[in-house]
Amino acid sequence: MNRMSIFGILLVGALANIKIGLPILIGFLVVFFKKARLPKTYEVIAFLLLLKLFWILSTHFLIGTRADDLYLPQLIAQDIILLLMLFISLGRVSVARILTPIIFLFAIDFIFNISILLFDVDPLGRTVGLRVDDILPRAGGVFNHPFASINISAVAFFIGVFLKSKKIMFFALCALLLNGSMRGPLTGVLILFSAFLLYYHLNKRVIVTMLLGFAAAVFLATFISASNAEYISGNYLRIISWTNALSHIVENPILGTHIFPEGEHGWVGDVHYSTRNAESQFLQNALDFGIIVAMINPLIFYILMHLNIKRFYSVDRSWERASAILMIMTVFSDHFYGSFYGSILTQFVFSVIVISYTKSRRVQFFNNSPLCQDTCPLSNLSIQT
Repeated sequence: MNRMSIFGILLVGALANIKIGLPILIGFLVVFFKKARLPKTYEVIAFLLLLKLFWILSTHFLIGTRADDLYLPQLIAQDIILLLMLFISLGRVSVARILTPIIFLFAIDFIFNISILLFDVDPLGRTVGLRVDDILPRAGGVFNHPFASINISAVAFFIGVFLKSKKIMFFALCALLLNGSMRGPLTGVLILFSAFLLYYHLNKRVIVTMLLGFAAAVFLATFISASNAEYISGNYLRIISWTNALSHIVENPILGTHIFPEGEHGWVGDVHYSTRNAESQFLQNALDFGIIVAMINPLIFYILMHLNIKRFYSVDRSWERASAILMIMTVFSDHFYGSFYGSILTQFVFSVIVISYTKSRRVQFFNNSPLCQDTCPLSNLSIQT
């Protein structure tokens, strides 16, 4: 079996046990993936990642933090993954082999969710509950957690764009919109909104402004929803998390407070009053390590967005490039209020498509080329999905 296919299988398996799976995946990258020279366009990104890692580890070991043996590795893993991928180039066939096991995972996850919607029980006999404000069941898929299922569905959509598969895009979007957790429909709307912005070839600054505006609208809608509710809703708890995080960030905006969420996935999960879960990756990073560390991820996403949109608008109007841009745009906006980038599945797929594939791509597609009929996706993407 090809090592790319093995890596894809390991990635899917790692979702079942991060403690074991994450070190195996990173070790596999180091040992079995051929390294390439770092392009000059990625030197700034590499510097920012190294700065973030140095800041976090120095704070932890020199100043002292309460990060446990699970939280800290998960936190720095996303930067290590991205840093390693900067030195790895992957062709389309290799990327497709890595992504194929994830497509099968999505198919199984989708079947589980359809079973929940139709019969109130999944194929393993597990049931899900409804919150007071839920309309549909909070379908948890194969891992029995709505956040995990939403991440799988969103990643599947970007894979569908990369592979130019409208069926995968359609079913992935349906899975997002039909999930009872509002994070699902919200992610689906954000993806379509991003496709809309790209479809109309808007200026990069306008796109960034609109994505920040989307995040601001989410905050505003959450506050309005929480204030109008006659019960303690999920949005009410989320507001508590956000305001609580902001109040503690002010205490030490440069270095953070170093009081961390506890337990596996705690830093991207539900509200934990005693552990100061910020319910936002941006706020969580600012709370734990200060504003400087918190700003690094959005800055990296902005740089990647700038590089890829510039190339898409000029010479490379391919489905693969569109997939990379849509994933960057979604991660950029969600980072301020959500947890999509917190999943190792998202981090690896993001690194593979956005970094390693686009790094290796050398063929230019021009608008007036005969190939453009097969490679210009957005005329169909934003409408037919």
